[in-house]
Amino acid sequence: MKYLFNRVQYSLFLFFCCTYLCGCYVLPLNSAYTGPPERPQSLLDTYRHSSQYTKSEDQVLQTEDEYTIRRITLDTEAGETKIDFYQGPEKRDEIIFVFPVLGGRPILSRHFASYFARRGFDTAIVHRSNEFKKPENFRILEELFHKGVLRDRIAIDYFEKEEGKSKFGTFGMSRGGINVAITAGIDERLEYNFIAMAGADLPEIFMHSNERRLQRYVKRISLQEEMTREEVFDHLKREIRTDPKYFAPYIDASKAMMVLGLCDNTVPFRHGQLLRNLIGKPRTIYSFLGHKTTVLFTQVVEIVPPFEDFCMLPPAYIESEAILFFRKAFNKGPFPWQIVPWKILQLPFNIIFQFGDWIIPDS
Repeated sequence: MKYLFNRVQYSLFLFFCCTYLCGCYVLPLNSAYTGPPERPQSLLDTYRHSSQYTKSEDQVLQTEDEYTIRRITLDTEAGETKIDFYQGPEKRDEIIFVFPVLGGRPILSRHFASYFARRGFDTAIVHRSNEFKKPENFRILEELFHKGVLRDRIAIDYFEKEEGKSKFGTFGMSRGGINVAITAGIDERLEYNFIAMAGADLPEIFMHSNERRLQRYVKRISLQEEMTREEVFDHLKREIRTDPKYFAPYIDASKAMMVLGLCDNTVPFRHGQLLRNLIGKPRTIYSFLGHKTTVLFTQVVEIVPPFEDFCMLPPAYIESEAILFFRKAFNKGPFPWQIVPWKILQLPFNIIFQFGDWIIPDS
């Protein structure tokens, strides 16, 4: 073989390398967007909470130069709520809630919480109840999702009343992004929202996701409840009301940002597009990667070299975009110049894909 790649193969390889290096392409906020509708009173009544809690624990877990991690435990009407508070040395008005992914894996949420904290933001991780994963709780899934929203709102109350916070942002990937799309749609205090690899219409996501844990869960439910697969999904469609598709329109698209994977089959891409459309088409990054391979755009694990300050691969692209988003939102901190090379590389792709926004379907 005279050449390793023929011209077509070489062009495709070069295109992949360029799009990987630049983070693919970005579509701006919909120019016709005029703002979110007012939240109806019925929504506020459904997710009303007493705002009462008892702090049963407040202990220091870790101390770093830039922040201290406090574990705060609140006893609330919706159950026990554990919060890891990454608190900076000086008083700050802002806080970013980092919502955990499915399964409660701490590595992602801890990485982003500490990343933001090292760059001047107080952050907090509201721990999730994993009761919804137990097959025996299938019949009360909506109740569990509802209580999750109440715990989020009480956590906001705590930071507002006890820690003096007045400006709130969120960061969520995957299940964390779904939680953002729900709670931020319900609670107007969550003003600035960064949502990655999430989608709307939970029963349909359950039905079409290739995530093995979800598939095993549906199979176990089917056996336990003596229901067909279709009957399981029909039940979810009837019962689940705490779903991004009902609340996303109340999020301000001009104060939101999304990341979607064109090859995402875990939270299928069309559901990510649905969520984007419901919000009002906020500024959105599109990558050619899938759900789990999106980690290649983060430095959750440093590879070359294996420490953050000088790490080059993988690129901290999502972190840089998120920091830029929050610094603009809160008018705080310098421009993250490390993102400039990606901005330059993205330019031709942005021009191509923004032209009429014709290549991306609406649903």
